[in-house]
Amino acid sequence: MTNALKRLVKASPMGPPAVRILDWVTVKRRRVGVQAEDVRQALAVLEVEGLRCWLAGGWGIDALNGRQGRSHYDIDLILDRFEENEPRAVKALARLGYRMVEQRHVQGLWMPRGSVLDGGAGRNIDLLSLDLNLACTALGLPEAEEGANLDALFTHGEISGRKVPCLTAPVQILFHAGYWARRCDRFDMSRLVSRFPDALSVTEASAARFSRATAEVMQANLDYQPPTDAPLVHFDDRASP
Repeated sequence: MTNALKRLVKASPMGPPAVRILDWVTVKRRRVGVQAEDVRQALAVLEVEGLRCWLAGGWGIDALNGRQGRSHYDIDLILDRFEENEPRAVKALARLGYRMVEQRHVQGLWMPRGSVLDGGAGRNIDLLSLDLNLACTALGLPEAEEGANLDALFTHGEISGRKVPCLTAPVQILFHAGYWARRCDRFDMSRLVSRFPDALSVTEASAARFSRATAEVMQANLDYQPPTDAPLVHFDDRASP
């Protein structure tokens, strides 16, 4: 938007509020978001560095479903040995234009630490830790040991015809029980449960075992009905429920 146009709008009866609305529209138009190729590149540079990671969040659910179901503005990546490997991962992703903008020490119930990297054009990467023992306890598994129980937590999916590492369906459902989900998260859950109905019964028992509150949050998130059957649904990931 040119300065001349801003001055013209500001002088209109709507004044400054109209300028703010036009600024918001301009920013939204510039937000390209995360594309499947961005996911592939991020996974590739981390693999070259010998760093294990798994897709979580929306892209992880798309991987399990085998196709992209909605727009995305971030990539959630569970990073193996987070505290040890996070600096190396940040350095590797810098080659793709991502820079560190935030470090969080209370990311959520299952992911106690996280780092946010901004790649511009509406592209973020969230590097996340994972409390393996907590996840195994919730799923009724023995506490995690080196290489143990990984099949129950991690699997492979597909994005744009490429095999990618991701969380299993029961783990995705369980992890979405750790907070009150946004509209896009509830949309993801409805798609996942439709594809993997058996995962729901496993996770319901796990959530109930772990805590009644977690089970209630999960059920509220799963009650959501998808807004459309369109091939690709557009959400702003930052929007409130």
